[in-house]
Order: sequence, then C-alpha cells, then structure tokens
Amino acid sequence: MKNYNQKTIELLVDCLKGTEGNVERFNQFTFKKKDLFGIIDRVALIEGFRVCGIQSTGINQKKAHLETILSNENTIEWLRRGDLFLVCWRKVKVKRGGKAFRYMPDVVMFFITQDGVLDYSQFVEWEENWEIYLEEKAKLVREDRQKEKGILIEIEG
Repeated sequence: MKNYNQKTIELLVDCLKGTEGNVERFNQFTFKKKDLFGIIDRVALIEGFRVCGIQSTGINQKKAHLETILSNENTIEWLRRGDLFLVCWRKVKVKRGGKAFRYMPDVVMFFITQDGVLDYSQFVEWEENWEIYLEEKAKLVREDRQKEKGILIEIEG
C-alpha cells in the first residue's frame, strides 16, 4: 500500500505531467519529519503555475494542516512567489455496498486576496474541475506574461 507522499507523486507526475522534488527532511535522532518553512512537503513544477508547494496528508489531518498553514508566517511570503496546495487523501468505495475502495484527493489551494488577506478554496469535484482550472490558470498566466512584455516594449520604445 502506498503512503500519501507516493500517491501525491503519482498525481503530480502521471496526471499533471509535472516535475516534483522532496523538500521534507527526516531527523533520524528525534524520529520526526521537518517540512520546508514548516508547511511544504514537496515542490513541483507544473505548466501554467508558478513554483508549487505541496503538503500531502490524510483526510483526518486536514483541519490540523489548514490551521498550521493559515497560522504560519511563511505562508504569505511563499504565496507572493509561488502557489500552495494541500492534498488530502480519502478512501472512497468504488461501488456502493461493495468492498473495494480507492483513494481520491481533496485539493485545497491557498491564495492572497486583493485585500492582502490569506484565504483558501477547495476543489469539489477533483477529476472534472482540476483540468478546467489548470487550463484557465495557464491562460491567465500567458495573458499576464503578454501584458508584461507589452509594458516592457512600451517603456523601451
């Protein structure tokens, strides 16, 4: 059986065609894991996004991780430079009343509002909305880059 990090790697590499790396460290003397900035397990490069910080866990630890991320002073600094996701894995039965189950991700994205307040939103139907969201996000990033290039050309000219 795969752990949550292995499931997240599969999700990033196979489904989203991204590149990822581990930034979580294990201290062999205290037998504890240490996250990057206290909030990030993995860093990923996904088309259409800035550098993505990803925290993966089970659904039973979702509330604790939300509170940790929202209260951490490094969260806003990270969001100014990259994107941040919390991936919570939950068991779902394949058929109602059946014995077989599979794991499905609940994905939460963190962002800074226009007022400068830290907030988050959850993808409800992951399989359908994630691809749509990726396409929209990539389109917005491309438009922003074109605007920046246009501004640079106007300044030079």
